[in-house]
Amino acid sequence: MVVFESNPTIPISKFREELTFEFPNLPTQLFDYHLLRTAREMAEEGALIRRIAVIESEPCVDNYRLVSPDGLEIGAILSVRHSGCCSLETAVRSFVPPESSKLCGRDAIWYDDNEGVLHIPHSEPGIYFVVLGVLPSDDACELPKEFKTKFFTTLMYGTKAAILLTTGRPWTNLRVGASYKAEYDDRLREDILRTATHKIRGAVKMQFGSAM
Repeated sequence: MVVFESNPTIPISKFREELTFEFPNLPTQLFDYHLLRTAREMAEEGALIRRIAVIESEPCVDNYRLVSPDGLEIGAILSVRHSGCCSLETAVRSFVPPESSKLCGRDAIWYDDNEGVLHIPHSEPGIYFVVLGVLPSDDACELPKEFKTKFFTTLMYGTKAAILLTTGRPWTNLRVGASYKAEYDDRLREDILRTATHKIRGAVKMQFGSAM
């Protein structure tokens, strides 16, 4: 059985207020397009949005369907840890099919992006904690709440830059757009570094939602 961590989201419309104030004459569809495009870019480039899937291994089962039930796309498998009798152990993993059945002398876990299946050869009894880097789908109407609570300013700079740097439009402003883009790049690097160095302390304690 696979259980996914619950994933609060916020409608894209809730992110428009600052954009509407700065660009009062532009259609909201334009804001939504660039908000989603920027959010996907941020999540994909820096694995900023992370979710945990908990897999309870089953006897003689090596393949586990790993598709987020809330429509988020899986961009990366960041880590896999196995809960044995007493502790959490980091599992050997590969994100492409290994050339042989072993990697460094041990069975390697790998993810098939096309089929949405996590392969755990000779899975051991217990629980596997899989940390995922996820991103909104390209037709999403909502964004993960982290874009409001953690990465809002970065998202705004990136969205404004994308709007202003669109060439050949009445609202095009390459000078201001370049300034926003430079600020966006700086903030995104900071967000990526802060997310990458963040460590979960103690046992994994999450509220989990849909089971698959």
